[in-house]
Amino acid sequence: MIQVLVVDDDSDILSTIIDQLTLNNLIADCAQNGRQALNLVATNHYDVIILDVMMPGLDGLQTCQQLRANGCTVPIIFLTARDTLADKIAGFKFGGDDYLVKPFAMDELLCRVQALAKRVSRQAISHLHYGDLHLDLESMQVSREGAKLNLNQLQFKLLRCLITQAPRVVSREQLEFALWHDSLPDTDVLRSLLYQLRKVLDKPFSFAMLETVRGRGYRLVKDGAAAL
Repeated sequence: MIQVLVVDDDSDILSTIIDQLTLNNLIADCAQNGRQALNLVATNHYDVIILDVMMPGLDGLQTCQQLRANGCTVPIIFLTARDTLADKIAGFKFGGDDYLVKPFAMDELLCRVQALAKRVSRQAISHLHYGDLHLDLESMQVSREGAKLNLNQLQFKLLRCLITQAPRVVSREQLEFALWHDSLPDTDVLRSLLYQLRKVLDKPFSFAMLETVRGRGYRLVKDGAAAL
């Protein structure tokens, strides 16, 4: 299943694109500015990013440049009203893979998304592993030391956030944003979710992979080393 991040500060355009992608059986996340996009990419898996150029604050070009600096290799399609050759060249120089001028046909955007997604090996991006922990993003199956772990959808998403950053520390705010975006639950659901994940991920094994780094957040480790 192709997973797409759409970044645009225009809520009408954003909702239209999301609706069309969903109708065509693609999984779509959304962000309305560059900072949100950086947070989502840091904690989620995407096959393609659709990125508007003209956004307040961190614009599309700067966002793309930062993503590439962070090591993100996900294909990026720029959306913009600018149609000069110089604008298109700038988009590619900043790390874009494709360029679509507004207004555009939704069918064309869909075709470009599917074409870019196919360029990346599906086997390479559908499996994540860290040490003896393995995640299959397509089947949502998880195993450690070859033993299957039974996780619900929210626990799986939390573990995916952690494994994509391992062994780096992921802050509480990053995890909350990745799980619920700006619609945070009223109660401290994250604490309960982390407790439940630890019971499945760590309790049956010789050491705990999920560690709390006091004052900073959470991380996965391979060998039970003490948290910093």
